[in-house]
Amino acid sequence: MSEKCRSILAILRSDTVAFRLRIEREELEQFLNKLDKVIHDQKMVQARTERGGDAKDLKSAQQNVTKATADLATAMTKQTVYGALLSSACNPQQQAEKDIDGGSNQGAATNQAKAVNYLETAKKKLDDLLSLIREEEMERLRAKVQPRPPEEYLKVVQQGEAIERGHRQAIETLQRHRQRVPPDRLLRPQPSSHP
Repeated sequence: MSEKCRSILAILRSDTVAFRLRIEREELEQFLNKLDKVIHDQKMVQARTERGGDAKDLKSAQQNVTKATADLATAMTKQTVYGALLSSACNPQQQAEKDIDGGSNQGAATNQAKAVNYLETAKKKLDDLLSLIREEEMERLRAKVQPRPPEEYLKVVQQGEAIERGHRQAIETLQRHRQRVPPDRLLRPQPSSHP
């Protein structure tokens, strides 16, 4: 493969990697935004449970948070390995629903705190992953805009000069050939020397 084809292929590959990184980063940012809302909602339900709110309202609110967590865990499992962490939060959430139903607000609050802990652990891991992706994106960007070493510029200039010399030699050869060959022979086909 020629050097030019290799360089074009490298550019296409790097753009594909950059595109993949951007897509992953955007998906993670969306997951984190949704996870922040789930964590907020779980903390709000936990605070209401600790204050001793209406059992029916608390159970309904907890069911909504549990469903939101399960939905997000399912979506994240398709994209990342961290969906399992969110699934782990569903167990204490479901237990909190049962505790609320059974009139044990203290037990429910304890299970809700466990769920928040799982959710925050997942958020921390996703934040770490997002930081790594952003760092890789920045490294790729720096590599693209980083100036080339002088040796590379010298090599490019030398290649350009060699090409220019080759073009001049080809033109000179063509001009000498035209001077030696009569103009009427230039247009006539040459007899083949092969039988």
